[in-house]
Amino acid sequence: MDLIFTNESNMIALQNEGLLKDVDIYLKKNKIDENFHKIIYSVGRHNDKYYGIGLVPYTVEFLYNKDKLKELKLEEPKDGDKLRKLLKELNNKNISIPTVLTEDIDVNDVILSMAMKKNLNLYNLNLSYIATRKKEFQEIFKKINDLQKQGVINNNTFKLGNEGSIKKLVNSNIPAIISISYYNNEFKDKDNIEIIDSLQWDKNLKINLPIIIDNVICIPINSENNENIHKFISYVYGDKFQEKLYSKTGITANKKISKKEGHIQEKINKHIEESSIEDIIISQVMPENLRMSIVSKIEKILSGNYTGKEYDEILEEIK
Repeated sequence: MDLIFTNESNMIALQNEGLLKDVDIYLKKNKIDENFHKIIYSVGRHNDKYYGIGLVPYTVEFLYNKDKLKELKLEEPKDGDKLRKLLKELNNKNISIPTVLTEDIDVNDVILSMAMKKNLNLYNLNLSYIATRKKEFQEIFKKINDLQKQGVINNNTFKLGNEGSIKKLVNSNIPAIISISYYNNEFKDKDNIEIIDSLQWDKNLKINLPIIIDNVICIPINSENNENIHKFISYVYGDKFQEKLYSKTGITANKKISKKEGHIQEKINKHIEESSIEDIIISQVMPENLRMSIVSKIEKILSGNYTGKEYDEILEEIK
């Protein structure tokens, strides 16, 4: 086996067992660190070396239909304050926002990523690390509880959506959606669809939009076919393939190619350009048992069941 396609969490686990090669030589040979936005190669950085290269970065976007909001007599969420106001008003009208993400990520992962303190070490999210970070982790749950008490988000604010939800947004049947930018081409050239600059529903917290990178290319330590590996990486990160990728999905981290298209595309490109490793959706670097425990606590808090002891309960559940 010469190549491994995996996610960031598995990449870290494999490298902790010493099973991956440093890919820095391939980054430099193909000028990936020069030609691509940093999120593509920083996702593969671990212990000061590069063990993987990301393929496609998808942003998590909040899109809304201007015509539908006008029909509902609701103001466009052009800043954080107006977004919080819109979420409250939709809650009051019992209108849930569909979420169209990936199979293994739901909206609670997005909420967690946005509430997570940026000074936490994302690569040390294990029992021994979080056992020393009680204040920081409990603060996450307190923030979410504050939003729930303020009426900004609750257990009915969001619901599971699908591709049909995207069509409903385009056709002005629903006011808003949270979607990964994989579906970006569905919104291209739609004058009634707008995208917000930041999912800043906490006025005291400046955040970027979460990034999802499902595929990270890694090279096993025992791989020997260096010539073919180099050819493959040269092809995948070359302009020809990236142009094809962009024409199909509207997404690429290639700096030159990603500068095309209209206003929604420009905003998505800007979100990718400004993203860093800290913006990777947290579930992609977190052990699954820890993720499930935290997500279950978020679900309870959004239902109005905040105890103030969530941190201690998680430690007990995963030890």
